[in-house]
Amino acid sequence: MTAVLRFAQRPLNRASEAGFEPAWQLARRLQARAESVINRAGINRPQLANTPSVFSRLTFQWLEGLHCRHARPRVNAMYPIRELSRQTNVPARTIRYYEGIGLLAPARRGGNGYRLYDATDAERLGFIRSARTLNFSLAEIAQILAVRDRYDPPCQHVMDLIRAHMDDVEIRIRELQELKHELGAIHQAGQGLPEDVQMRSCVCHLIQVRVSGGTKGK
Repeated sequence: MTAVLRFAQRPLNRASEAGFEPAWQLARRLQARAESVINRAGINRPQLANTPSVFSRLTFQWLEGLHCRHARPRVNAMYPIRELSRQTNVPARTIRYYEGIGLLAPARRGGNGYRLYDATDAERLGFIRSARTLNFSLAEIAQILAVRDRYDPPCQHVMDLIRAHMDDVEIRIRELQELKHELGAIHQAGQGLPEDVQMRSCVCHLIQVRVSGGTKGK
């Protein structure tokens, strides 16, 4: 195997070494020679891919992608906190607070020490903001994100939270209807009462002596 690799890697001729042959032509001929050596030696491509330092001086595309197990790192655009605030409509101090309580990952730091964020942070912050507008608590949002951070789908947990919030809204609607009725009764009664700075015989007195379930006056 070692002899085969040495044969494939040796220079093609003196002219190639001296640089008289165009680079593209040299590459094409060297690739053809490598294919020929591999075929004659009976080396399959998986075996070649798992062999360390095989054709280390070659950079042809067909060898680069052969059983590549590590994707090239993706470089995301980074921007400061004011830009993240503009994109998500979340105040900078709120972003810092979310970062402080762990809803957002700690920001990277630029050479000047300023916080830097990327599209992943913006997406996460957008979810937090939207969930808050639906009256999800920070604790509930933290639970959802914790499940997601474990690479588990949080959807069923979110559905349970939505159902619980719907029940809470129904209760609040009934309470608000009762409050509206009570306010209407006080307003109706106060229309016939005089103004009183001592608050003993006016509408203010009705509020003062208000008890749960109704009102009482003098």
